[in-house]
Amino acid sequence: YGIVWLKRDVRLNDHEPLHRALEEVKKGIISHVLVIYVYEEDLIYNHDFSSCHLKFINDGLREFAAKIHAIGGILVTLRGTVPSVFDSITPKIWNTNDGSDKEDSAENLVLRKIFVHEETGNKLSRDRITRVKNWAEANRVEIRWFNQTGVTKNLQQRDGWASKWKALMERASLPSPTQIGPKGTSLTLTGLSNQSSNMGIVGGVGILWEEELGIPRARKPEAMCGGESHAMALLRTFTEGKRSVGYGKNVSSPNTAWEGCSRLSPYLTWGHISLRTVYKSIKTLRERLKHDESLKKSNPSTWARDLAAFEARLRWRSHFMQKLEDDPSMEFENLCSTYDSLRTNSRHLLNITTTNITTAGTNGNISTTDVNISHTNGDSKTESGKLSQNHLNLVESEDRIRGKFQAWCSGNTGYPMVDAVMRALHKGGWINFRMRAMLVSFASYILWLDWRPTARYLAPHFLDFEPGIHYPQFQMQSGTTGINAVRIYNPTKQAKDHDKDGKFIKSYLPELQHVPVRYIHEPWKMPKSVQERANCTIGEIYPNPIVDQAEMYKFARKAFGDIKRLSKSKEEAKDIQFRHGSRKRPARRAFVRSNRPKNCTTTTRKKLNPRQHIGTTIPHTPQKVPR
Repeated sequence: YGIVWLKRDVRLNDHEPLHRALEEVKKGIISHVLVIYVYEEDLIYNHDFSSCHLKFINDGLREFAAKIHAIGGILVTLRGTVPSVFDSITPKIWNTNDGSDKEDSAENLVLRKIFVHEETGNKLSRDRITRVKNWAEANRVEIRWFNQTGVTKNLQQRDGWASKWKALMERASLPSPTQIGPKGTSLTLTGLSNQSSNMGIVGGVGILWEEELGIPRARKPEAMCGGESHAMALLRTFTEGKRSVGYGKNVSSPNTAWEGCSRLSPYLTWGHISLRTVYKSIKTLRERLKHDESLKKSNPSTWARDLAAFEARLRWRSHFMQKLEDDPSMEFENLCSTYDSLRTNSRHLLNITTTNITTAGTNGNISTTDVNISHTNGDSKTESGKLSQNHLNLVESEDRIRGKFQAWCSGNTGYPMVDAVMRALHKGGWINFRMRAMLVSFASYILWLDWRPTARYLAPHFLDFEPGIHYPQFQMQSGTTGINAVRIYNPTKQAKDHDKDGKFIKSYLPELQHVPVRYIHEPWKMPKSVQERANCTIGEIYPNPIVDQAEMYKFARKAFGDIKRLSKSKEEAKDIQFRHGSRKRPARRAFVRSNRPKNCTTTTRKKLNPRQHIGTTIPHTPQKVPR
C-alpha cells in the first residue's frame, strides 16, 4: 500500500500526491492508499507556531475529512514526530461498500511508497525531511516528491528559473478525485478508533486542539477561517466578483486592502488552495479581458494591469521562497555577512519570552529607567542625547532596548500607525504588505533592533507565516541582504498617505477614538486643552513617541552608508546577486567567492571579519508577495 502524507497541502483539488497515488492503485502497482496528517510535536512546540495556526489547520482538516469521507475514503491523523510515527502504523481496511463503516483485516499489507509534496520550511522541517529520507532508505520505501510551490530543489543558478516556474504553473490542474480506494475501501489504523462528527469521519487520533496538544489557547477573533471551500470562494470573489479591480491602487492602504487584496496568502501557506489554481484563474481572466470586447468595455481599462500585477506577485512569492531554499542560513544569519556589525546590542532579545506581551503590556507607558542614549563620537567623548555619526551601534542600557522591543510588540510605541498595525495583527493575523514592511522597517531602523528577535515575535502572529517568505522579507526590510535598496518607512507619512482620516488607527487604538483628525497621526502635538477634550493625555493614556523618528532616520542612513562605501562591499553583493537576484537574462558571475559555504547552517558558517568583507546595497525595485 501507499501513504499520502499531508503537510501544507490539505485539499482535494490539484493535489498531485493523492492523484498519482490513486493512479497507481488503478494500475495495480499498490493495493490501497492511506491518507494521513501528523500533528508533529517538534513543529507545534516551536516558537513560530501558535494557536491561530492550529485553528486554521484544523478548519482545513475537518473539511477535508468530510470531503474524502463522501468519496469512500478516510483521513487518518497521528501525533508524534516523523518518521517515528510511521513505525507505529498497522493498517486495516476500512470497508464502505455496505455502509457499515467496518474494518477488515489487512495482514499482508506492506508499505511500499510515500506520496508527498516538497516544502521549503524552517530548520526543524528540513531536519525532519532528512530523517524521513534516511528512514525510507533503511525500510526500502520509495518516496515520490511533487512540487507545488514553484521552488526548485538543488538549484545551481538562477538563470532560467522563471521559465521553470512558468512551466510548472502552465501544467494542467488535477481534478478532485471521485473515489478513494478500490471498490469503496480505504485504510485506517489498528488500535485507533475512528471519530465521527458532522464533518465526517477522522481516523486515528482525530482532530486535536490546544488542550490536547498542551499549547496556549490564543485565538484571534478577526482571523480568517481555513478550508478549501473558503479559499475557492475567496478566489472567486477576487476574480469573478471583481475585487481585483483597482488592485494596484487598493493594495497599499489598510482601509482598502481587506477587499482590494486577494487575502489568499494563508490558504496558499497551509495548502488549502494550490498556487497553480490561483495562477490559472488569474490567467484565464486576463485572456478573457484580452479577447472579450464586451467584458473589456464594461470594466475599467486598468483591470488587466491589476491582474498582471497580482500574477507577478505570485511569481515573486516563489522567488522569495527559493532564496531560503538555496541558503537556509537566512533563517538565522544575515544574507550579507558584512552587516553583522550592526544592531549587535539587541540580539539578546532572542532570549526574551514574548508570549505574554499584549496590547496592554505597557499600559500606555514605556519605562525610561536607566535610559542613556549616549553615543561615542570620533574624539572618544560622550555627548548625551546626541547620535554618533562614526559608530554603527547605539549605546543604550538593556532596559532601554527591552523597553523599545516590548513597546513595539505590544503596539505602544507612540506612533499611531505602527501601533494600529501591530494590534490589528494581534486580532486578525493578517495585514497588507506595505504595512508589514513599515512595521519591520520601523523596528529595524527607527528602533534599531536586530531583525531576528522581531522576526521571531511576528512569526506566530502571521496567520500566513511562510518561512521562505518570512525570513528573506525580514532581511530585505532590515537592509541586510546586500542587494536591495535601504527603505526606511516614515510611519507618520505612511499614516497620512494611507489613513488620511485616521479610520484604521481609531479602529485599533480606542484610546485615540476622540482625537481630532488634525492630530490623529501625531497625537503628541495636541495642546493640553485638546488632550483633555479628547480624553487622551499623552504619556498616560497613550505614550509619547518612544524615539525621535527623524533623528533615528539620519543615524540609520549614516550607519548603512558607512558600510556601503567601503571597498569590499560591492564584491560580496555581486556574489549574492548572482545567487539570489532576479533577472530575465543570464548573469555573469562575479570574480568573487563567498566565504560562506552554500546551504550552511549556523554551526558551519565561517564568521567573517567585517573590516575585511563589507557588503553593499544595489538599488533594486522592492519585491512583494501576494497578500
